Amino acid sequence: MLRAGGGTWTASFGLFDWVVDAVADRVTDPAVAATLREITEHGLGYLDPAELGAAGEAEVLAIIPGLPEVAERELPASSGRADVLAHVRELADLVRAAPG
Repeated sequence: MLRAGGGTWTASFGLFDWVVDAVADRVTDPAVAATLREITEHGLGYLDPAELGAAGEAEVLAIIPGLPEVAERELPASSGRADVLAHVRELADLVRAAPG
């Protein structure tokens, strides 16, 4: 589960981990990247960007809206790919719709 924009987004562990790792690959703060990697390495299945501090939260929430394009480029072809891409777009839309 990922808390974002005043809402929550749930996904399979595989997709959740892909999202968190994709964000970790793109953040500039090594400590935030390490925290994100710990989430996937330990199978925690939960991320609240607010727990990353103000700067970490802002950066994570700035990265998420770009993930649909990353997913288009990086995720392999599969029978469920369209559904996975739609689910990543739902997360991006949730973050974009957040007040503030």
